[in-house]
Amino acid sequence: MLFGLGLAGWSASGWLLIHLKLSRVPVAAILLALAVILLILWARSWVHWAAAAFGPSLREVTDYLAAALVVQWSHEAAVRRINDPYPLPVPWRSVPAYRVDPQSAADTHDLADADCDIVSVFRSITTGRLLVLGSPGAGKSVLLVQFLLSFLRDRCRGGDPVPVLFPLASWNPAEQNLHVWMVERLVRDYPVLEQDFTPEMGGSRMTLAAALVDGGHLVPVLDGLDEMPQAVRSSALDAINNVQGAVVLSSRTEEYHAAVTASRGMREAAGIELQPVSLVDAHAYLVHASDRVMAGRWDAVFRGLQASAAAAEALSTPLLLSLARLTYEPRPGESIDAVRDPAELLISTRSETPVADHLFDAFISASYRGRSYPWRWDPVRAERYFMYLAGQLTRDGGGTLDLAWWELSQAIPLHLVAIGAGLVVALAAGTAAGIAAGLSASIIAGPLAGVAAGIAASRHRPPVGGLRWSLDDLGIGIAAGLGGVLAGGIRFGLPLAVASTLASSLKGSPADLTTAVGPAQVLSRDRRAFQVLTLVTGTAAALGVGFTYGPAAGVAAGITLGLVEAAWGAFAIARVYLALRRGLPLRFMSFLADAHQRGVLRQVGAVYQFRHLELQRRLATRYSELTD
Repeated sequence: MLFGLGLAGWSASGWLLIHLKLSRVPVAAILLALAVILLILWARSWVHWAAAAFGPSLREVTDYLAAALVVQWSHEAAVRRINDPYPLPVPWRSVPAYRVDPQSAADTHDLADADCDIVSVFRSITTGRLLVLGSPGAGKSVLLVQFLLSFLRDRCRGGDPVPVLFPLASWNPAEQNLHVWMVERLVRDYPVLEQDFTPEMGGSRMTLAAALVDGGHLVPVLDGLDEMPQAVRSSALDAINNVQGAVVLSSRTEEYHAAVTASRGMREAAGIELQPVSLVDAHAYLVHASDRVMAGRWDAVFRGLQASAAAAEALSTPLLLSLARLTYEPRPGESIDAVRDPAELLISTRSETPVADHLFDAFISASYRGRSYPWRWDPVRAERYFMYLAGQLTRDGGGTLDLAWWELSQAIPLHLVAIGAGLVVALAAGTAAGIAAGLSASIIAGPLAGVAAGIAASRHRPPVGGLRWSLDDLGIGIAAGLGGVLAGGIRFGLPLAVASTLASSLKGSPADLTTAVGPAQVLSRDRRAFQVLTLVTGTAAALGVGFTYGPAAGVAAGITLGLVEAAWGAFAIARVYLALRRGLPLRFMSFLADAHQRGVLRQVGAVYQFRHLELQRRLATRYSELTD
């Protein structure tokens, strides 16, 4: 193949020399360009062969991924205080087989929780398919985090598959295949898994993420069937039933059974259903986490709760127990007289306001009491920020749970993002052109550059992990340089070749798998990619066009390519707009990171989520009441 391409190139150059009577300089440029293209093709094939021959095996990749997951979820468990002062004991019972799948004739698995070891329960299921049911706030998500950490710490290197949590709220089975969605989610949370992988036994190339999913190297832990829109839950169950091998699924009990009525249940699976926390266990948990004075307050509350079964039910879920503890617990160095008395829970059980709503409403202000991590956010403003964000997720976001920074631009009209980008680039390019070539050049260059940038900014894009050189696209730059040589000679073609080569071959790159992923890291990499793309492409474009229009072309090309490749530009525009018009904090990511440390938000991969879906819904309801 390479010989044929070379022969064709020499023949073409000879034809150009004879029939078009070109000088030898352009022909030499053509021959050089063809030689470079041939070299790139050879290098590209060698790189792919070397990656397959010397790259890490899938077993090694799973070990790296497991190590990263342990770091990630250990930190998240500490932030959520899952083991502080000790894991809250949540009992469960076996779900009858016919309740898991009405079409199943299998016997019910006895999954008694004598040792409260969820990993042992999972390993006792021959098919490796586990269904976790429970009421709202029963502790399903926390149990899945405990399952992940216990499984990963007991896992044999290079042996067992790796459990990975996938929040189902971000999946739409009507638009996306489950396999494709899991692969995309893996790549987003762990960008290094976007690297190419060639099977040892041959076959077509695929990403590492696809190879892990296809090869059964993962245990998908699918959290929150109930958090999906009701209309798609049955089709989601059908897709989950097509997953080969082990899988863990969680859902609220009623929502799961409602989905099963329109579809077959989870096939070949065994189920457990989480039960309410006993009053004795709840009392012991709160007292153990408190000092002597606070323990006395909780003793008085639980004596009052014993008189009413309905009142006792208010603190029977891990969610409400954790909210109660965070709301009424003094902060380090804080006087107990400065905090609210939990005795008000007894009053709430007799009022029209449910205890859950009472705790949700008190939780935000309590979380911002007496602590700064490192910013001191006003509790009233923080609560208003969260109400707006919850309203956007619930209403305009279709009920999604993911607070993804690159989605912030979708909270404002798309044309405003385009106008913002266009104005910035038009001003910069017009100023550069005016300084270099005068007012007339500024009037022409500014609007043209602004329109190009506005079009680039109007397209939604995911974040990139970094930058790399792409051999696959390097030939585009050389071809552009060849065209420049034919059109204007070496003086024009060579700078154009440099500029187009940089613009076409500089691409987003994956990150290190051993580094724990997080929203701040994803933002930092994407912003750095935007800055490098803007600087390098802008400089190359300026050199290619020349002094007169070079500065304007450099500004326009650099920022436009940055907007095309990275998500940071659109995010920056949306952040400024929302700070001015909606009152959101300009230090938006610092605010979210601080809220995560306070326990208001949780982190799942590269995104934040509210601590619980019910908290998000309560805040969204309050936002709706204020705006309607």
